[in-house]
Amino acid sequence: MAQYSKAYFSSIANLDTRSILERMLNVRPDDFTFADTMRLFGRFMPETQTTGHYFVDTPLFAVSTVTAATDNSAGSGTDWDLTLDSADHGIIQGHLLKFPSGDVGYVKTVSGDTINVISLDGSTGITVAANDKVVILSQASGEGSPGVSPRRTAPKRYEYVMQIFKAAREITDIQLGSTIEFEYNGTRYVHNMVEDELYLELMSYVSMGLLYNPGTQNNFTTSTPTLTDADGRPVTVTRGLHDWVLNGGGINLGSGLTIDLAFFANLTKALNRAGAQGEYMFLGGDDTMIPLDDTLKALNGTVLTNARLSVDGRELDFTLDRFRIYNRSYTKKRLALYSLPTHFDFTGASNHSKDFFVIPMDSVPTSGSATRLPRISVVYLKVPFEQGGTHRSWSADYAISLIRTGALAPDGPTNHEQVFRMDVTTRCGLRVLGVEHFAVGSVA
Repeated sequence: MAQYSKAYFSSIANLDTRSILERMLNVRPDDFTFADTMRLFGRFMPETQTTGHYFVDTPLFAVSTVTAATDNSAGSGTDWDLTLDSADHGIIQGHLLKFPSGDVGYVKTVSGDTINVISLDGSTGITVAANDKVVILSQASGEGSPGVSPRRTAPKRYEYVMQIFKAAREITDIQLGSTIEFEYNGTRYVHNMVEDELYLELMSYVSMGLLYNPGTQNNFTTSTPTLTDADGRPVTVTRGLHDWVLNGGGINLGSGLTIDLAFFANLTKALNRAGAQGEYMFLGGDDTMIPLDDTLKALNGTVLTNARLSVDGRELDFTLDRFRIYNRSYTKKRLALYSLPTHFDFTGASNHSKDFFVIPMDSVPTSGSATRLPRISVVYLKVPFEQGGTHRSWSADYAISLIRTGALAPDGPTNHEQVFRMDVTTRCGLRVLGVEHFAVGSVA
């Protein structure tokens, strides 16, 4: 009698085979999690440490605020001592400063947070008061003068920490009947759908954590961890994008927003002020994507002269994935997690279902590195094994490991317990570089 064997198919080991994965997991491309999206965009990157530090250049100039103003010219306003809100103002002798009144003054001396400013002609007064904003306009040096005082623009320090994400499933000899068989490339496979549930559970943990975790210090490398589990083991929580943007210096667009042309005009101005580039991802749920689609569908030659948006020569439709407006391109990505009634979309929830993120998709040079890195990426530690063993699988990028144990394990029994247990693990975190280029908001 003819006999044949069936190999076990691991969906985790075949994450790079999208055609099979989508059929096995019954997940459409628009349902992929935030972590899956980062992987598809090549933003899932290996690192060798659980924490990393990067220094990113900051703007060359800063706006300073006057905290005190003393007129040394008996009321004529031609000679001022100004105290600024910080000694890190970047102003040096010879700078020309522009004031809200429109007046321009010459910086004669600088001492810490105090600068002496005089009028250019010695007679026209400068109008300035406490709380005025001061900007550097230009620089003028005297004839035969030595070199000016050196300026230093301090880069901003960014840090990522990794979090250990785990999930597990255990099924008995009765539950083991929920398997499926299929053939691929001439080979017959057997697969248990519980593994798919396990993978989706893990990716849910990862994705929601990368978006909304508040973050901790790297407790893996300190003798005084701030968070431990029930057995006293250190636990590290990676900082999520929401906290990064709101509390790390990103652009907070506010709440109760309406997605229309005025919104995109304000967004464009905010991104341009930050010196942002032209390639972005617009990330959100149904509450954001529906009005976004409605706005884009309404664009035509009357509203946007000579810039009619179309796909394959047709007007924009509901399935639009990419658009360009005000000299900036956006890839539209819907996240299904915002519609989950078990997390965000239910009465009494934290209202995150209305959130959206505007994420830069360019790269940035980091100090001390010869390479450019994405402004946003998910970094991970590779699994500690890359070969050998019949009871384990891993994703093609070695980011996720799966261990199969029990007497019913498809690779052979590991003990006498009549169960099939699956444990899946990934160690990853969110890396953000140049948070001032990111924006967050929520719709009405």
